Amino acid sequence: MISKETAPIIAAFIDKRGCFYYRINEKGHHFHTFKISTIDESVIRLLYRLTNMGHVRKSIKNGKVVYTWLVHSRVELYHLLTSIIPYLKNRREEAEKMLEFLRYKKKQHRFNSVTARKAVMKRYRKRND
Repeated sequence: MISKETAPIIAAFIDKRGCFYYRINEKGHHFHTFKISTIDESVIRLLYRLTNMGHVRKSIKNGKVVYTWLVHSRVELYHLLTSIIPYLKNRREEAEKMLEFLRYKKKQHRFNSVTARKAVMKRYRKRND
């Protein structure tokens, strides 16, 4: 769960380095992702700990180790966006478009803000046990 104290911190990193994207594969399935990549592992780990969402991936690009924080889950992405959009500046339009896409998809999957919060809290409890 993202607190009101940490939401502006997360939004600042997202404004600087964040990327929202979605695509449709050849079978018509929709994929939505948010990511931040950097060579500074501590930044990625901090964002992951503050949100307890998504996962961290380590890769090598151009001979450098790159750390990426990815959020694929529709539930987690919805919760992340609703928490940080008020604090975004540069990426606000992208985030609002992604949220609009998620809201459209939720109508098809019986997904709402209450179920999103419950799912995030359930996952948060599992990780901390």
